[in-house]
Amino acid sequence: MTVRERMEQEEYDVLAPHAQKAAESQGRLYPEEDNDVRTCYQRDADRILHSKSFRRLLSLIHISEPTRQAEISYAVFCLKKKKKNKT
Repeated sequence: MTVRERMEQEEYDVLAPHAQKAAESQGRLYPEEDNDVRTCYQRDADRILHSKSFRRLLSLIHISEPTRQAEISYAVFCLKKKKKNKT
């Protein structure tokens, strides 16, 4: 059993019955060879995560932990105040 086949079996064990599984995928518009390690969904996720446009989007947003929200809000407030003082 390959790594991919084990991961597909884990999907059946862990995911809800109505969840879409990689083994049940209808395939691609343009066929690709199956990979012995990664599922088709993992390849799609990697394409998105490593794309230039997604990296550009990540540079525009800031995701933080809720526990640090006050510190970040204060930092943003200070930056805005500093920007106003320059003009």
